[in-house]
Amino acid sequence: MIIGSGNNKYEWIEDWVKIPDTPGGQLNGRTHGIVITHDNNIIIFNQANPAILIFNSNGELLNTWGNRFSGAHGLTLTKSNGNEYLWLTD
Repeated sequence: MIIGSGNNKYEWIEDWVKIPDTPGGQLNGRTHGIVITHDNNIIIFNQANPAILIFNSNGELLNTWGNRFSGAHGLTLTKSNGNEYLWLTD
């Protein structure tokens, strides 16, 4: 399915990423923040364990962390002095 028009076209790709197959990863998983890093990795903050999922642009899981954020509600990526920082709201 493709939606939008002009420069704003988006395509739904089923199973583009895989949620970690752990009891905590599959239990809830509501997503409350997605950001794109300077090197095009995708960071997702979700209400599961692990809470932070880092994927590359091909949908491959690169890293996970954060087993203490059960109430994920916000994610912001900021840049300062050449460094990127994640701000998490739990």
